[in-house]
Amino acid sequence: MDHTVIVRPMDVEIKAPGEEPLLDSLQKADIGIESECGGIGVCGLCRIHVLEGDTSESTLEEEDHLSEEMIEAGERLACQTYPQSDLTISIP
Repeated sequence: MDHTVIVRPMDVEIKAPGEEPLLDSLQKADIGIESECGGIGVCGLCRIHVLEGDTSESTLEEEDHLSEEMIEAGERLACQTYPQSDLTISIP
């Protein structure tokens, strides 16, 4: 199922399938987001901030790069995050 993702600060709207990590959807939409590891969660560069909506649970890879407080505040790695509803995200 596709979800609508609003990407701030550029206010772009993309479609993101629930079975695909957000990194893939962002890259397919030509939205520049850094990722040196190719999306396997080891570089920690593809950080996003989930402002609204539901996503998959955080992964061990994310917990290696982000503190518990950061994750609770909505910080995630795009390569490890799957949309479960329509979302609004911010790319720092």
